Amino acid sequence: GKVKVVEAGSRMVEESGNDFYAYYYNFVGSIVNFFIAVQAAILVGTEVSTFSTYAMNSRFYRESRENYFYRPGGLYWMSPPNQTKPHRFGC
Repeated sequence: GKVKVVEAGSRMVEESGNDFYAYYYNFVGSIVNFFIAVQAAILVGTEVSTFSTYAMNSRFYRESRENYFYRPGGLYWMSPPNQTKPHRFGC
């Protein structure tokens, strides 16, 4: 299937009209994207992404449990209701 993907941060801050934000659009944009991810109804990320893991762990502590890792075989539910600890990411 298809899923709508949202990435708004970089473009939004670049076009904000604020010189500081526009200059640091990559950094500030990633902060905006993080909070969009944390507040989303559903989050799909990858297991090897620090960004995905941090966003999903933040959602875990907010009791937002619709978090999935994309895997070649399909989606894996990262935070089912019976899970008591967040995902641990390690390189």
